[in-house]
Amino acid sequence: MSLRTRLLLSYTLVIVTCLAVIGIALLLLLRDDPVQKKLLTGRLTTEAGVVARLVRNQILNGASADQILRRLNTASTVGDTRVLVINSDSGAVLADTDSSLAGKNLFDLGKPTRSGNVLNGEFDVNNQHWLYSSRQFLLAPISRIELIAAAPFDKTPLYQDPIFSELLRPLLIAGLLALGISIVLAVIITRSVTRPMQHVAQAADRIAGGDYNQRVPVEGSSEVKEMATNFNAMTQKVRDTQQSQRDFLANVSHELKTPLTSIQGFSQAIKDGLANDS
Repeated sequence: MSLRTRLLLSYTLVIVTCLAVIGIALLLLLRDDPVQKKLLTGRLTTEAGVVARLVRNQILNGASADQILRRLNTASTVGDTRVLVINSDSGAVLADTDSSLAGKNLFDLGKPTRSGNVLNGEFDVNNQHWLYSSRQFLLAPISRIELIAAAPFDKTPLYQDPIFSELLRPLLIAGLLALGISIVLAVIITRSVTRPMQHVAQAADRIAGGDYNQRVPVEGSSEVKEMATNFNAMTQKVRDTQQSQRDFLANVSHELKTPLTSIQGFSQAIKDGLANDS
């Protein structure tokens, strides 16, 4: 397997892994805190603030829980929203427009979370799951009174969440586009990294075949440039060594040619009987 293929596969693996981690993290976040749940909680927070303004004067004037409840029963709420009047310190339910939680402790049904002046939580009652939220504290003469807006919430699997279904398609399209663009960029980066190395490999093959007049372009990253520079220096030294060998052989041949020619001439003369000098 070539270096280019290995780099491309490595980049692709990293890209796919990152996209998979993002997708899994998104699924986990949406599973633990679905979008529908956030939207319903936000709506309940707004409704609780509206209801609190409706009965603010009664609470500040020391109205009882029953009087507050009668006032709330005359106020219109959205859909199946119910309103609870609780003691914000203890969580005791002082009044409930549905009456099923009156006298119970809301905090015992499920641990709430408070952020600033907003209280959020959920509870189960009569085999039904409810979300609730409040907007602010209302100071009563005797105790701290808080108005809670609650609505039923069906716990459905994540894949059945309509909002998730609406998000899934664009997220998949965006992920595929990101994958395609990333692969194209990976191909470009891989090519830019491997091209100088291919030049060096090709030049090395030619040198092994006896062609020492090879130079590679100095390009790429600093490490690759250093390798190309060292390779060019090496080929130059090889050429210099080869030239020195050729010059040495030429000099040796020249130095040996003259005495050998003389010896050859005398030998031929002796052979022919023309030389009588000892």
